[in-house]
Amino acid sequence: MIGLETAQPYITKLNATETPEPVVATLKVDSLVKDVISENIIAQTLWGNQNNVIHVGGHLDSVPAGPGVNDDGSGSATVAELLVQLAKFKPSKNAVRFSWWTNEEIGLIGSQYYVDSLTDAEKKKIAFLQ
Repeated sequence: MIGLETAQPYITKLNATETPEPVVATLKVDSLVKDVISENIIAQTLWGNQNNVIHVGGHLDSVPAGPGVNDDGSGSATVAELLVQLAKFKPSKNAVRFSWWTNEEIGLIGSQYYVDSLTDAEKKKIAFLQ
C-alpha cells in the first residue's frame, strides 16, 4: 500500500491527458493460502427458560488494516464480562447463550454456519444481540 503523497504524481500524470499512458508497476505480494478448521465458541446458561433464549455474541477475528480492539475485541470482551456478571445472579426468566464467532471478517462464516444449523423451531426461541 502506498500513501497519497507517493501516489499523487502518478494520479496527476494520469489525469493530465485524455488518453492516459499505461502505468508499469512492480508488486511484491506476500500471501499464504491455507485450508484451516476453525470453531465457534458457544455456551448457554443451565438456568432460565431454555425455550426463551437471549443470545449475545461477538467475533474473534479482525482485519489487518483495522484496530482489532474495536472490531471486535471490545464486543468479545463485553460478551465475556456479561457471562461473568450474570453467573453471579442466575436470573430465572430467560436462558442466556453466549457466542464468539470465527471468520466474521471474511464473510460471516462462523455465524452463518451456526444459523444454518438451527431448525426453524430453534430460531423462534432466540433473540440475538451483538
